[in-house]
Amino acid sequence: MTTFQTPIRIGSGAFKDGFNGAMTSAAPGLTGSGCDLGIVNVTQRATINFAAALVQDVKFLVPASATIVDVIVDVITAFDSTANTLSVGRTTGGTEIVSGVNAKATGRVRPTFTTTQLTNMNSVTTNTTLIATVTGTVTNPTVGSVIVTIVYAPN
Repeated sequence: MTTFQTPIRIGSGAFKDGFNGAMTSAAPGLTGSGCDLGIVNVTQRATINFAAALVQDVKFLVPASATIVDVIVDVITAFDSTANTLSVGRTTGGTEIVSGVNAKATGRVRPTFTTTQLTNMNSVTTNTTLIATVTGTVTNPTVGSVIVTIVYAPN
């Protein structure tokens, strides 16, 4: 396994100067309009399986200065208690990043984010633990499996 302590950037580092379209050399670390340098996205995935409880969760550690790009939820086996929803936040059941994903229907879900959630995704200022939680009501589930993938860009 190889680890990196800085973002991996891909591209030549050249950009068009905006005046005559000529390629010029970019300053180290420069990204943005006209630059062909990009940052590689990183993913973390974990599975939440049913348990004899109404709440099941998994933890992710997102590094300081990262930008969360997306959260992908794959409901492999539907949870079967009365109501099961998935959320992602800073605490168990928190909704700072994702809220209200139905864990009772199988398939891939790309959550719809609120303005507040998008702001939270763009402002990870310290190493942050995120917790993905499946919460049921009334009875404990007897089946259920969800894979949660957090996609982020280390800046």
